[in-house]
Amino acid sequence: MPHRPFLNKDQVAQIDQLEQAYTSQDASNNFACSGIFPPHAVNIDTSVTFPLTQETAKDIYNTGEPSPFGRGKELVDDQTYRQAHELKPPHFALTNDLLSSCGLLTLLARKLDYEIPLEAKINKLNAYSEGGFFKAHKDTPQSRDHIGTLMICLPSPFTGGALVVRQNGSTITFDWGKQTGDGSFAWGFLYSDCEHEVLPVTSRTRITIAYDIFLGKNAADFKQSTFDTRLVPIIKAFKEILKPDFLPEGGALALGLKHGYPMMENEPDTDLSRRLKSSDAMLLAAIKKLNLRWGYFGVYDYDRSDYYGGDSDEDDEGDQDDPEARKIDTTFRKDIWIADDFFAFEGEYFGDGSDRPMLERDLDLIWVTLPGSYAIKNSYITYGNEPSSATTYCAVAIRVDIPRAQDRDRISKR
Repeated sequence: MPHRPFLNKDQVAQIDQLEQAYTSQDASNNFACSGIFPPHAVNIDTSVTFPLTQETAKDIYNTGEPSPFGRGKELVDDQTYRQAHELKPPHFALTNDLLSSCGLLTLLARKLDYEIPLEAKINKLNAYSEGGFFKAHKDTPQSRDHIGTLMICLPSPFTGGALVVRQNGSTITFDWGKQTGDGSFAWGFLYSDCEHEVLPVTSRTRITIAYDIFLGKNAADFKQSTFDTRLVPIIKAFKEILKPDFLPEGGALALGLKHGYPMMENEPDTDLSRRLKSSDAMLLAAIKKLNLRWGYFGVYDYDRSDYYGGDSDEDDEGDQDDPEARKIDTTFRKDIWIADDFFAFEGEYFGDGSDRPMLERDLDLIWVTLPGSYAIKNSYITYGNEPSSATTYCAVAIRVDIPRAQDRDRISKR
């Protein structure tokens, strides 16, 4: 059983308040966003007339090659999972830079609350004809600075083909077929760790241009001033926990981050803080504002017997604890395995297994939230838009140390 005492109902309620203050920051579904640029707002010097005619859109589709996708480390063509055509540079080019002509990167940085420039790299042109679709998948991370995907839907009349984006139980749907028939350019952005799919196109041809979006080279740590008002409920919930009657001898909170983050193979991450997204960035800003000690760790979901090559001989003392107290304390978890390193995701390890992280259970942790990616199984790991590489998503948590009661005055009065 844990060395720390089990929490009572009132203490669990305090933890629940902190969980709500943190997770409610994503209630606005800010993991994806979209917008419309009318024809006059996009300055394109081109011989192509928008909206595209059905004939032109079909010609573009026929020029492309069938779109493969990643299944693990392989690039496969499976028409039961994806039906589309694609063109990649240098097989297609734009006369003008769409992003520069409408100032979209600047707008996107502001919308996502980044105080640094974003950079874009064109990935491909995707074309879906009638009946085309792409089942649920997750974009392959291109580097640690890769934050998401931006799509611009070229103006053309079509129906169906809605983009459905999911994250942590929430769903956003972009139905661009209803918005581009008059020559307007629709755009959509989603964080790279979001699951998404393209529903079947029901008529004509849907054409989009996809860009990979990266943090700029001069990215700095998240600046809390951007979110001062939104920090208030998180700080208030922390201060309730910092009152003397909550674990007078001190303890440690575990807060799983809501987003997954790209990590490099066998390479420690020293700049994760500057890459945190939305509510994760706000959480860390609140922790820093309170001057609490904190640190990152990796969270793993795996079969223990598979990892160790057999059943563990470890005596599971958790089965000997007080069942009533255990039932009340929902923050106690004995089934979660953690490591200081976080370069693997949900049991999927790099390499041949010789460099696997040393996993352990910390039964003294008070689990406020699990990582949002921890409970999501591997449909998008199996089917990505490209084969997996030396960069993969990781489930990450923050450990926050709660000082002893006599040492809390300097924090609670800030």
